[in-house]
Amino acid sequence: MDKPNYLKYYRPTLYYFRDSYNLKISDIEFLFFAYDLKYFTYVYVAENYRSSRTFVDRNLPALYRKGYLAIYQQNGYHGARKYMISQKGKLLVSRFYRILYNKEIV
Repeated sequence: MDKPNYLKYYRPTLYYFRDSYNLKISDIEFLFFAYDLKYFTYVYVAENYRSSRTFVDRNLPALYRKGYLAIYQQNGYHGARKYMISQKGKLLVSRFYRILYNKEIV
């Protein structure tokens, strides 16, 4: 019996999503990171997600403008705005997982 290898088609699936949704690979991978978080701040991302400062400054606002992130709380602790992954972002990640688990055909 074959062992499950869920990541076998990770790369082609990733490129399919990049092309279909007009997102950068780094954007999609960030959505994976944020998927299970209730909310996050830019500081949290800078400290816990291995990325450049440029990613935090450019890509996160772009994901917000595209509707993949939403504001959870306008003024949080020390005035920091809290973000969350939006329904649109959650649906994208869920679909990605369904394709990897061979539950949905592309």
